[in-house]
Amino acid sequence: MPTQDILDELNTHILHLVGEGVPVLDACRRAEDAIRKIWGGDRPYIKKSAVDETLSDRDRAIVAEYQRGERVELLAQRHGLSARRVREILKRRSDG
Repeated sequence: MPTQDILDELNTHILHLVGEGVPVLDACRRAEDAIRKIWGGDRPYIKKSAVDETLSDRDRAIVAEYQRGERVELLAQRHGLSARRVREILKRRSDG
């Protein structure tokens, strides 16, 4: 069974499709189909809050920048961290 928040996964699908030029309504429908295939019959996980309260402001900024398409190496340089540390922050966010 998937462990990622189903809403995060749905948003990721929609943003990916819209980024490829798929009209929003079609992207929503296609994302729904994909989520049903992945989660169908399971009890989905939904976080209590859309904001991950375990992350610091810096870490939330890193996650947001990464979700907008920034590369790990650039994020590491921008925030004075190693690429490994940035990946750990991103992994901790996805484990949330």
